[in-house]
Amino acid sequence: HIGWKEVHDDVDSSEAQKSFASETLKQKQEHLQTIQQLKKTQDDYQIETVSFEEELEHLSSQLVDDENFEKKKVYDQRLLELKEKRNLFDKMKTSFEQEA
Repeated sequence: HIGWKEVHDDVDSSEAQKSFASETLKQKQEHLQTIQQLKKTQDDYQIETVSFEEELEHLSSQLVDDENFEKKKVYDQRLLELKEKRNLFDKMKTSFEQEA
């Protein structure tokens, strides 16, 4: 009767009822813990999502359009050909100088 102003004689105070109330409270506490864990997981996922969105935005800003990509490939190919021609020219020059 501690904390009650009135005595409630009509309340079932059997061991079965006490056990049921105890089990119900235990389940409620477990559910509250589960909810807290889910909220924390949701917060973690939200932080991770923001991080991924920022990374995606950063990477998207670095993308090169197809036209510039093709130009770069052509440039690289021409540069390679020029280097090969220079090497060939240097070899021919060296060979010519040795003969002279």
